Amino acid sequence: MEGARLIKMIRKVIIERGLQDRTIADIVGVTQIYWNSLANGNRQIKSLGKEKLQKIAEFLGLPLIQVYLLAEHFTAEDFFNSKDLNEQLWLSVRKMQEDPQWAGYAPSSEEWEQTPINVRITLVSLYERESKRYLMAKAEVEVPGNNFTE
Repeated sequence: MEGARLIKMIRKVIIERGLQDRTIADIVGVTQIYWNSLANGNRQIKSLGKEKLQKIAEFLGLPLIQVYLLAEHFTAEDFFNSKDLNEQLWLSVRKMQEDPQWAGYAPSSEEWEQTPINVRITLVSLYERESKRYLMAKAEVEVPGNNFTE
């Protein structure tokens, strides 16, 4: 079910705080029936508007972008240029295969082709982090109002 991690987190916080199930429906501004359809997977939580997701973020004490990620509004692929993502990933795995410390962990080309894209991104990201070699072009996020050149 899409958004299951967000639903699970909301339920956990409700239990931890000793609240009633309908509390989140009231906070978000939806009916109990609508909330139940979200929680049961009959409706997708990512379809809620920004204002409602912001209320969930405040309830959970999380940044809004993290709620979007937990709701599966974005995928790992969304943070890369999709035009050349597969090529970047494959070149990164080739570097991993050539690295004496990682060669034993690097998948073969046959294994790589069968690996889901989110697992490919995770593997390459871990390699980049551990080897301190940044091989893939990632999305850069600008924060409005921050001017670091002053």
